[in-house]
Amino acid sequence: MTKIKQVKVQGIIGEYINLTWEKNVLSLDVVNDFLLPFKAKNKNAGEYIGLGKHIDAVVHFAAYLQTDEAIDLKKHLIDEIISMQNEDGYIGMYKPEYRTCE
Repeated sequence: MTKIKQVKVQGIIGEYINLTWEKNVLSLDVVNDFLLPFKAKNKNAGEYIGLGKHIDAVVHFAAYLQTDEAIDLKKHLIDEIISMQNEDGYIGMYKPEYRTCE
């Protein structure tokens, strides 16, 4: 039985997967666009960054690509966001008065 990690998509779909990683994911400014707002925790209600969706995408790319670059980016994102967790468990970017739970 073939294991999922042994499967590599080829053809045009495989090219699109690789292009998405190289030209989209790697071109993003992860620190300024995703991580700094979570570190500052000064956003108003209704603002959206999409860090969770980005982490989800990077985790899937890391599982598929199995490259050091993809795995390192995944680890970096997860380690950084965990390091920003408040003592009360809050992980987010909102000012205290805009958080839905206390």
